[in-house]
Amino acid sequence: MYLVVVDTDKYSGNFEREMSAYITGVVGECEVGLEEKNTARKELGEETIYWFVHNISQMPDEHNVSRPCAIRPTPGWFNDGVGNHWQDGADPNEVRRKKIKWSIKYYTPLIERAKKNIADGKHAWRRDLKGYGDRLEAVKSGGSDSMNFQAYQSVAIFFNSLPPDNIMEVIIKRAEKFSESKGITIENFQLIHVETVETVVWKGLKRGA
Repeated sequence: MYLVVVDTDKYSGNFEREMSAYITGVVGECEVGLEEKNTARKELGEETIYWFVHNISQMPDEHNVSRPCAIRPTPGWFNDGVGNHWQDGADPNEVRRKKIKWSIKYYTPLIERAKKNIADGKHAWRRDLKGYGDRLEAVKSGGSDSMNFQAYQSVAIFFNSLPPDNIMEVIIKRAEKFSESKGITIENFQLIHVETVETVVWKGLKRGA
């Protein structure tokens, strides 16, 4: 299998299926990106559409829904654990300050709500209050290890054969056009060959042995 990967500067979970549909004219079982698919079918030539339709691989996601694409970790970027994405080499003190600031903003109203419910006699909220408080303190006291998570800003489109040069040119141009219309910056393109390795997981005796 081959992956054509578009690395961007935004969280790709917000647009990966729409981008893929706009590029290829193919959607998955969920039919997200149907509008972009229809646009692609109008703009792409018949031979190009034929190639995409017959060379896209539909892969099951975590819900067993077949899709022609997926989000993918982006080289050179990391997630601080609360949704903020940073480029490698970012000042760790700045990353930590922003993470703490975001966490205080997020957890403070939850803590206040829990306190109010406890004051109203809803004592089951004590567990929630402790949980919110513990999480906030963990952020405040956490080191750099607690800020190094993968940043999913890439879109991977699945193909069962190597895209020829003319198809790669179409992919790149349409990815750029889609990204420009959405305010997304493309950092890089990757073409990845995924090889399947056979592994023996069980071995038995021959019959009659």
